[in-house]
Amino acid sequence: MKKFGSNFLMALMFCVAVAAVSLVQAKDRRKTVTFTEDILVNSKIVKKGLYEVKFDSETSQVMILQDGDVVVAAKAEVQMTDKKAPFSSARFSTTDRGKVLTGITFAGDKRLIVISELTESGDE
Repeated sequence: MKKFGSNFLMALMFCVAVAAVSLVQAKDRRKTVTFTEDILVNSKIVKKGLYEVKFDSETSQVMILQDGDVVVAAKAEVQMTDKKAPFSSARFSTTDRGKVLTGITFAGDKRLIVISELTESGDE
């Protein structure tokens, strides 16, 4: 009987740990940012200015909003990192057309959100 109780407790702790990890990964994040120069999100130009960047974990989409309107939305992949990000940051690559937004991290999050493809635009 003692062994059963011990096994049951171990199974319960495992289930709680799995549930906690799922909840952490399911968090949506949003952050207000200022782009100091025009950037590209895939092929869409985002003019310099104040925007809200939102990650929807359910649809795996990054949305860039201005005044509540979606300027551009892009599919994203999540890569787990070893440590929580100490601050929010954006990753860019430089092309002949300009700076391209390639990834985002949010402060306190272990996820690197890598932008993969354009899915929707506020202009359409």
